[in-house]
Amino acid sequence: VPPGDWQSTLDEQASKFGRVFGGVHMQTVSQSGEISRRFIEDYVALLGEERRADALALLQGFDNCTSERAVDLWELSRQVRARPELRESLSGWDGDDAGAVDGDFGGGFAGFLERWGFTMDGFVQDLRSWRENPRVPLALILREADQPDDASPALAAAAQSRRRAELEQELRSLPESEAAAALVAALPAAQEVLPTRENHNFLCDQRLTYASRQRWLSIGRHLLAQGRLENASSVFYLFGGELVGALEGRESPPPATLRERLALQQVVRAADPPSTLGKPLPGSSEGQVAQLSGTAASPGVFRGRARIVRTIEEAIDLDGSDVLVCGVTSPAWTHVFATIGALVTDAGSDLSHPAIVAREYGLPAVVGTKRATSTIPDGATIEVDGDRGIVTIEPG
Repeated sequence: VPPGDWQSTLDEQASKFGRVFGGVHMQTVSQSGEISRRFIEDYVALLGEERRADALALLQGFDNCTSERAVDLWELSRQVRARPELRESLSGWDGDDAGAVDGDFGGGFAGFLERWGFTMDGFVQDLRSWRENPRVPLALILREADQPDDASPALAAAAQSRRRAELEQELRSLPESEAAAALVAALPAAQEVLPTRENHNFLCDQRLTYASRQRWLSIGRHLLAQGRLENASSVFYLFGGELVGALEGRESPPPATLRERLALQQVVRAADPPSTLGKPLPGSSEGQVAQLSGTAASPGVFRGRARIVRTIEEAIDLDGSDVLVCGVTSPAWTHVFATIGALVTDAGSDLSHPAIVAREYGLPAVVGTKRATSTIPDGATIEVDGDRGIVTIEPG
């Protein structure tokens, strides 16, 4: 595709992904990513590799579902921060009755769950949503209550928006050339990457996972009423033939068998997969290393304690002295970014969710290290250099 021929690129991607995969995801998220990558590379080709961070900054600071959810959660945390007696009462609250603790806060929290309770961690249907397990957002509220007012996600997004506006003005003021004109013309499409990915994730991925979970739970409740399951959620651990048999009136596996399957599922999810299958790649090593390299996703340098985390519930206890080290993050993890010092991931590119959100919050981040969770000891002191894409593990 000739440089700057953005409409042809868009049409080509729509046709290719529509033929091969189809569906909303491949015709929105993949296209926005491709257009944004093309914009970044053309921007760097015109202005130099040292301006890559500015190219990325031109795609930041836009309203989206994830940022709105973060602001709503933050506003609830301000109520808790302002009222020590409310914090004390919430510390022992299980979240089952949003109106039982405090009128204003309880009503606000219930409204939050009504709007954002579809949030799911990991898009697997046997895990509970925030609406079913409100202790997760409540714990995030209590953690954010420790943060000062100037750590607001709204302020961070506003700073990104101001920087983007300055860079947009500079871009439009470049000396006239075909390449500069093409960049200006491509900018609106490239800037769709953040709202498209975040909105798609919540409105499609999380809400549809939630809807599918409710469908299966309704089947589980039916089998529970028939005396064929110990509880409704056991439906997720039936094999296909067993499910059909139970619906046709035959006996289900005994409860102990389904509990064993649940335990096995939890063990498998907690296991670290190997970095490679078969022979290790040339030059690779499974041992500890002094440094890891990855993609410089968000600028800045931070030194702190590494915390290896696999689920959002494990991430709730992190604080500003910690570096979140994980496989990758999803939009359900966004609120954790308000309470940590830096981020390191195994997977991801400079347009992946962890990279985009780290830039929104101004956190140093290195993504795509491939093996951070398997080589960085939990609790180790590490330095995250988001400018160079280097993570240094300190001795001892």
